[in-house]
Amino acid sequence: MKNNIAAIRAAKGMSQADLAEQLDMHWTNLSKIERDKSNPGMDRYQQIAQVLGVDLNELFGEEFEGTSDRGSDAEAAPFLPYAGIAQAGVFVDINLHSNHEPQAVAISPDPRYRRARQYVWQVLGDSMNKAGILDGMFAVGVDYLDFVEHYRPIATGDIVVVERMRFDGQERERTIKRYWEEPNGIALMPESTNLHHKPILIPKNGIVEGEEIRIIAYVTGSYNLFGKAIFDLDEGQKIHL
Repeated sequence: MKNNIAAIRAAKGMSQADLAEQLDMHWTNLSKIERDKSNPGMDRYQQIAQVLGVDLNELFGEEFEGTSDRGSDAEAAPFLPYAGIAQAGVFVDINLHSNHEPQAVAISPDPRYRRARQYVWQVLGDSMNKAGILDGMFAVGVDYLDFVEHYRPIATGDIVVVERMRFDGQERERTIKRYWEEPNGIALMPESTNLHHKPILIPKNGIVEGEEIRIIAYVTGSYNLFGKAIFDLDEGQKIHL
């Protein structure tokens, strides 16, 4: 995917050597990245964006203008970074999957959450099909920490992306659930026609034996494979295409 690293760097008056030094990498490796001869992975792209003071949309957008206002109503680049697969009940070895994922999906950021990082997960399975999130679709989510900082706390009824880790983080499950506060803790509920799916229960002390469970995103909508909105979860209604 074509990037704008060289254009942004030049607009900010930085040499290739200057940027490479701040990234703690050799300038020849940075040169390969700028010329799309090397794909370093999303973590490195995020680091580059942070050093340059831009977001990932600007880093990969079709055009970059040094005077652009990130907070304006200008149309955002039509893609979001890909964060992986969300599949209920399936734990994967993070080392096997980290190097085999696409970098971005052709879905525009949700303009309601401009102050927050947004990501896309591909949904596998039917654990949330009654909520309009179907097998093979893409779910768009707002980073949990950004959402809480800039908007509001997660509340009962919200749909969230949940990450469960076990074996000291070597195996990971990411799944989408409905957040529900209970007297004894939190219930993360499936909404499925498949009764095989069960809630994830987190007691008030937050301790679940053998697992680390955390919410990583607030889900705003789901999209089909062509990037068309199918269900706006914030509005709670199906969108007619």
